[in-house]
Amino acid sequence: MALVAQNVLYGYGETTSTDVSLRLDIYSPDPPLSPAPVVINFHGGGFFSGNKGGAQIVTLATTLNAAGYHFLDCDYRLEGDSPSVPGGEVTEAEAAYPEVSTANATAIVAAMYDMKTAVRWVRANASTYRFDTNYIVTCGNSAGSIAALTCAVSPTTKYVSSHVSNNIGQSNAIQGCLCLWGGSELAMDLGWFTSADPPIMIWHGDADTNPYTNYDPRMLAIIAEMDAEDVNYTPYIIPGGGHVVWTQEQNGVSISDTCAAWVKANVTNPLLQSPQPYYVQKAFQ
Repeated sequence: MALVAQNVLYGYGETTSTDVSLRLDIYSPDPPLSPAPVVINFHGGGFFSGNKGGAQIVTLATTLNAAGYHFLDCDYRLEGDSPSVPGGEVTEAEAAYPEVSTANATAIVAAMYDMKTAVRWVRANASTYRFDTNYIVTCGNSAGSIAALTCAVSPTTKYVSSHVSNNIGQSNAIQGCLCLWGGSELAMDLGWFTSADPPIMIWHGDADTNPYTNYDPRMLAIIAEMDAEDVNYTPYIIPGGGHVVWTQEQNGVSISDTCAAWVKANVTNPLLQSPQPYYVQKAFQ
């Protein structure tokens, strides 16, 4: 693994007073494929706290780098930044998450915009960093996974920044999603799940009681909706797992190894198919 760049500017986010710089860290395979697929990660924190660079995220980056993937760890607008987004979309978020404040609902929507801004930045900078833009995966845990999953299933015309510096001419379409103890009540409520969605991996504890992302009823309802719409998804449900389940395993395989195995099996280019590392083989035994 190599941390090849830190605090790279990937766009600007509007607030009620000014624009804030949106920044990411780039972890790349060593030696890298040229070009290599990309995983874009948003951290957790309830849309009011958290930042890139957490120890568990670095472990995930290391594992995905070993599997041949770039890993981009991103910061994004939080509630304390006082984001500015269209009011109608805040109303949609408040309906999906009635327990949150208007300020928090606004931050939820801002994260959706920032995730798609990150995707477009990847496409615009593919040649500089040797990104394979045919294979882009969104990833997130908790709050971050709400943004990641919404990016995967929402219309490509939704949550698109009009900021002139945010690569508005690029596509925000992606090819896969790692949803770690999160979900998207918003996507379910607005009927966005379809059989045309990219592959989705769910990693969720069945004892999660977090108000944003609880297993029952939120995740169960999302799973039922994905079943009804024939979405291509893989659920890893952790018995007794609470909200944050970085250290728990599924069939003896860690979350990082499971993510790498799943991405290799579902979102990859032919150069990554053979030979497969041991942890990929183990995850599917």
